[in-house]
Amino acid sequence: MTNIEKKEVVIFGGTKEGRELAEYCIAAKLPAAVSVASYYGKDLLPENLQLEIQEGPMDEETMSKWLAEKEPDFVLDATHPYAVHVTENIKACCSRLSLPYYRVVRENGRICEENSMIWAKDVKEGAQIVEGLKGNVLVTTGSKELEAFLAVTDFENRIYARVLPSPAVVEKCVSLGLKGNHIIAVQGPFSEEFNKALMKQLHINVLVTKEAGAAGGFEEKIEAAQAVGAVTVVIGRPKKEAGISLNQAKSMLDEKGKAKGGQPEAVKSLALIGIGMGGRGQMTLESISALKDSQVVFGAARMLKSVNPYIDNKEAVPIYDSKKIMEWLEFHPECRKAAVVFSGDTGYYSGARQVTETAGSQWQIEVYPGISTLSYMAAKLKKSWEDVKSASCHGRECNLEELMKTEKKLFLLTSGGENGNQVMRRLSEIEKKQAASYFVAAGENLSYENEKIITGRPCQLEKEEFPALTAFWIEKEELSSGGENL
Repeated sequence: MTNIEKKEVVIFGGTKEGRELAEYCIAAKLPAAVSVASYYGKDLLPENLQLEIQEGPMDEETMSKWLAEKEPDFVLDATHPYAVHVTENIKACCSRLSLPYYRVVRENGRICEENSMIWAKDVKEGAQIVEGLKGNVLVTTGSKELEAFLAVTDFENRIYARVLPSPAVVEKCVSLGLKGNHIIAVQGPFSEEFNKALMKQLHINVLVTKEAGAAGGFEEKIEAAQAVGAVTVVIGRPKKEAGISLNQAKSMLDEKGKAKGGQPEAVKSLALIGIGMGGRGQMTLESISALKDSQVVFGAARMLKSVNPYIDNKEAVPIYDSKKIMEWLEFHPECRKAAVVFSGDTGYYSGARQVTETAGSQWQIEVYPGISTLSYMAAKLKKSWEDVKSASCHGRECNLEELMKTEKKLFLLTSGGENGNQVMRRLSEIEKKQAASYFVAAGENLSYENEKIITGRPCQLEKEEFPALTAFWIEKEELSSGGENL
């Protein structure tokens, strides 16, 4: 049954901008109705009593009836730049009902004037250009435009389509003749590194993309294509649009919320979460709950990959610099609950301290500890660690000789690779110089399925190939017999 309750605002668009505006309405406590074209668009929106979600495409007559029932104070059109017909329908309906209409215009991507870029006025011309180019083609213009590329010679072998992970979309790709391994069904936008890795794996020579602006990941696609030496065919926007920016739309919602007395509380919550070393089962239940409760999650790409099963469709931002995190949050005032994930424990060589110092007074910080590499490796070796000196030469200077003069047990974090080999060579020299003998345990890929702990003398481990973030447990030999077992 149709909900005929009046809404303060109506938002059109399952786009990133539409989702941000919907979240902003929740923060400002504004009753809003959001129209999305598909179940997938609905699934990406937050569930909240403030929002009424209309799923499915509407013709002009149905849209007019729906808008009349909602009686909004104004309408925000945040549909995709290429959804020209939908925008025309929304404008016509608002005009007929005398509703204030605002087109939210997507920020343009940076336009690169490079020899490796070819501009096409539409998808048909883009397909014609592709026909004259050689090699594999990655098409990122969406499933609706795929048919234009059927005319490309050897379509089923040359064309790779990156589309939304919707069963209907994948079924359409298959019906057009694409094989399973030529269909990349994932939700974007994507980082430059992701795009590069994908293009390298598929041996892509040509990238086809729309000029869909910053929110559509345009720059990241262009930079990745240039990095791998691929030619980019850019489908230009249908026309230059007039309207308001996303930030202007947020300001309108903010003013509306203040007028209604519904502005959100001053304090926002920021969870700093230690996730252990990244393997399965490393996080506490409390940490998982805090992640699920957050609107956005920050962290290094490796950390975000580890927590991906717990963050559903929340926005994951691959930055970990405290200042950049605060800049992002300042630019997205609608975000009330954020989380930052760190490897290991939040109090052990962690970036949690920097975030705590950088965050403003409007953020209420909660710290969730994790399992540190030291405590994990001690448990694996069945040793206690209350008398162990810990140090790190991961991105910092470490005077190993001075440490070994005074310490009987040392736990050392390294960057792996040559850094780990250097530590072993230096320790061999120290053995000779100090007439000492050392037992070493090297922990590789701790907590992961390929975890490995190797033991031996420094001279025996010098030529080992240590992966990134290898941890070393070092003891003077006379103390290592039997260890100090738990």
